Amino acid sequence: MKISDVDNKDKDLLNTLNSLLSSSGFKEVDLESNNIESEIEGNASLDLGAAKSAVESLTNDTTISSLINLDDPAGYVIYKNASSSGGVSFFELAVFCVSELRMQAAIKFITGHFSSATLRERQDSKARFQIEDEELKISTLFGLIEKSKSMLQLADYGISQTTLEQVFNLHAEAAETEKI
Repeated sequence: MKISDVDNKDKDLLNTLNSLLSSSGFKEVDLESNNIESEIEGNASLDLGAAKSAVESLTNDTTISSLINLDDPAGYVIYKNASSSGGVSFFELAVFCVSELRMQAAIKFITGHFSSATLRERQDSKARFQIEDEELKISTLFGLIEKSKSMLQLADYGISQTTLEQVFNLHAEAAETEKI
């Protein structure tokens, strides 16, 4: 599944942006403004510590702020910008947070509905799951995801049965892991 890209007019982006601004002691922006980015230009950017702190106050935990490091592909750019002399902009940090919150919601949805669901792969805004449930019909899964598509803010998704090649690759991967 692929979550939707964050758009400048998305309510969750605007609310997240205002939460970040407020938690950092800056004036919130008008959610009805046509150009949010220009409205926050006067606000200072955030260094690494302030960015992590603002994200933690947004989520009340460290799930997203812990991604802001050199080794995590999702948070690498935020880390590099926040560590630079210019810092990371509130807008860029808000887009990152919204993307991560959307992805977390999609993962929680799938793993909450299917106890056998395993997150196999994640790249940017895409996640691939494996659900091992002999009783589950593809039509049931399709219906559930289609019904929840807008709530989860999915841009796209696909459902298929595991191919023989995929089964072979999983067994080869497990055998390779056992060698180490």
